[in-house]
Amino acid sequence: LQRTAESEMTSTTLSASSAQEESKIRVLNPWQMAWRRFRKHTAALFALGGIFLLLAYIWLGGALFSRGMCEPTGQYLTAEDYANCNDTAKKLLPPSREHPFGTDTIGRDIMARTIYGGQISLTIGIFAAFVEVIVGVLVGAVAGYFGGWIDDVLMRKLDDMPKPWDP
Repeated sequence: LQRTAESEMTSTTLSASSAQEESKIRVLNPWQMAWRRFRKHTAALFALGGIFLLLAYIWLGGALFSRGMCEPTGQYLTAEDYANCNDTAKKLLPPSREHPFGTDTIGRDIMARTIYGGQISLTIGIFAAFVEVIVGVLVGAVAGYFGGWIDDVLMRKLDDMPKPWDP
């Protein structure tokens, strides 16, 4: 009898302390759980850092480094105009303080051209993703709303379309 009373008392004490511990547990939303899992993946963190560096190069580099004097026109140019300034007197120069990546065969600053080209590529990529999402949502909404044979036709057509990753 004494052992039974002690075990009941211990289980009551344990359940009270576990209830207190459960109240201290922080409930995470799906974004917090995803971020916690993402942080454990070292390669993903390096890739995210690389993406941020690339975006900083494209945006901040355009503001800071994509500007200079265009000798043939005698004007101080920025952004696209500077990236397209042809100065044949400066063709094929090695990297220097004035042109950190050097110049190309017609005297354009390669760094300014990579910054401007990155901005164009990023714009095209964002626009393409936006169009893809809109088309996907519209096709999915039509298939989901009407269902039946319309859904079958749309899904079969989309399944038969060539994929970019298929050889």
